[in-house]
Amino acid sequence: MFGSEEILAFIRRQVGVRNDADDPAGSLHAKIGNLKDVMQNYIKNYTIMQLSTISSTSCSWSSTEQSVTISYNGAGILQNIYIQGSGTTWTSSCRATVTVDGIAFPAFGSASGSVAWPGSNVNLFSDSAGKLNVIGSRANLGIPFRSSLSVTIYFYVSGGGGGSMVGNLEIYKY
Repeated sequence: MFGSEEILAFIRRQVGVRNDADDPAGSLHAKIGNLKDVMQNYIKNYTIMQLSTISSTSCSWSSTEQSVTISYNGAGILQNIYIQGSGTTWTSSCRATVTVDGIAFPAFGSASGSVAWPGSNVNLFSDSAGKLNVIGSRANLGIPFRSSLSVTIYFYVSGGGGGSMVGNLEIYKY
C-alpha cells in the first residue's frame, strides 16, 4: 500500500510548483505557463478580416452574351457578387460562376437571372444560385476559400447595346 508520503509526492510531481519552467509535457503548472505563451502568440498573429471590393474593367452591354473574369489569390470569404450597370432601361440576363481553390461550384450560375432595370446607375446583386437579378439587396453568400477565387460574370441585354457595367466582388480578406 501507499503511504501518505508517497501519495503526497505523486501529487506534487503531477501538479508541480509555481516556479516550474513552461513546458507542454511538464507538470500542471508548467503546462499552464506554456498555454499562456501559446495564447499570446496566437492573439499576436491573428489578423482581423477586412471587407474589400475587387472590380473588373468596364465592359459594354450587348445583345450577345459577354463575360468578364475576376480572380483573387489568397484566403478569404466571398460575400457578394454584383454588377454596377449604367445605360438606358433594359432587361438584362446575368449570371456568375464561381471557382474556389480550383474547383468549380456545381450548378452555381447555371441559369441567368432576368431583371428589368429602370435606368442608369443600378446595382444587380447575385442571389444564392448565382443569378444576378436582385436590385438593392445583398445575398451574403459566405463562400470560404483557402488559396484562390475566380468569378466569371456572364451578361447581356435582350435588345440593343451601349451603356456599361463593372463586375464587383465583395471579399473578406485575411
